[in-house]
Amino acid sequence: GALYWNWSVLDIVFTYWFENLVIGFINILRMVTAGWKEKRKTSGGGKGFLIPFFTIHYFGFCLGHVVFIFSLLGKGSETQESDGVSAFWIAVLALFLSHLYSFFRNYLGRGEYKKANLSLLMFAPYPRIVVLHLAIIFGAMGVEKAGEPTVLLVILVVGKIVIDLAMHWVSHAKSRLLEQS
Repeated sequence: GALYWNWSVLDIVFTYWFENLVIGFINILRMVTAGWKEKRKTSGGGKGFLIPFFTIHYFGFCLGHVVFIFSLLGKGSETQESDGVSAFWIAVLALFLSHLYSFFRNYLGRGEYKKANLSLLMFAPYPRIVVLHLAIIFGAMGVEKAGEPTVLLVILVVGKIVIDLAMHWVSHAKSRLLEQS
């Protein structure tokens, strides 16, 4: 988006925030299907408590973040051109389809749901929330001191790459080990 459609820092940060919504939604699907078709209880306090708790807590953080994102970066930002808006929705759709594909291919298709731990699933997406949280806090300092949101963007991009690689590797490592044995 930044290279081809001249997205602003706000556009990039908002896209990352929106991806957190997608990941939260997919995580709810994972929690609902944990232990699905299995005749065992899923550990971790029960779906009837943990899924609503996760939903309120996780999306509450997302709501708080979007308020801070627009209060920090939304001032004086120009409205996007129609090409930028459609490109944003294409990016969001691509993110959603990518995560949905991974859910069906890896989580359901490779049987990861059979051994899923509800408590671990509940906390799985929070590293992304922490990255955005830190980016907002330290980015706010950068915006305040220098009037420049680049600090926020650097923290977000580096943090996102590290967290996404780690989460991908950890989430599929067990599946790869099972296939090898």
